[in-house]
Amino acid sequence: MKREALRLTRRILSQPAITVAQFVEAVGTLLSTENSLGRWRKRVEESYARLSPRGRHHVGFWMLSFYYSAHDYRAACQFIPKRFKNPYGMLELGFAWDIWTELGDEKALEKHFKIMAAGATGADAPETRGALLASLGDYCLRKGQWKMAADCFREIPSESFHPHHAVLGPLMALAGELLATCGTARETLSGFQKRHDPDLSSSLSKELSSDYRKIGQEVAAFTSGFRRALGKKRLKELNQATA
Repeated sequence: MKREALRLTRRILSQPAITVAQFVEAVGTLLSTENSLGRWRKRVEESYARLSPRGRHHVGFWMLSFYYSAHDYRAACQFIPKRFKNPYGMLELGFAWDIWTELGDEKALEKHFKIMAAGATGADAPETRGALLASLGDYCLRKGQWKMAADCFREIPSESFHPHHAVLGPLMALAGELLATCGTARETLSGFQKRHDPDLSSSLSKELSSDYRKIGQEVAAFTSGFRRALGKKRLKELNQATA
């Protein structure tokens, strides 16, 4: 059945004249059945070029979906809409967010943060809501916004397919906060040492220096323990300031 579906898809995309409905059907079939989208790229692009200007406007979502699924994020950028108001708006928003993340476009992510938050809260479909919340939580992790990240992960509905984010996300947020607190503790200890050491007598200074050393060792033990528990891969997922 898959072979027959792809044969029909190839025939549709090769037609000299193609309608919007035919194009949508063909690309939809590819997205649901084909794992190697890259080998279809030229055929899809040539078929897209044969559509009328109005027709090309109506299939923007499908071109965005095709390039996104093929992991060609730069090509997908040109099909990101300025507004996410059509029936596919929440899906387009999710695709756009992932594309900007992959390309490192922090300006676009920051600009659309409120829109993303509103979309994640208001999405009707559990899977769409879960995907948006997972992406939003990951963004907050990278920014060191620990509480907001944890809140996003906790709101992921169980009907969605994001158990990794729903289960481990809040733990990652807490781990990030703990590591950040370890950094703050080191700065606090340094402040105490700079402020009090010069003003103390020799014997008291030695005693306090010993205390400082023990405190520093405990902070280092906490930090090292958290890092070992997380591992290098998860540490990279957290804010660089905590790594």
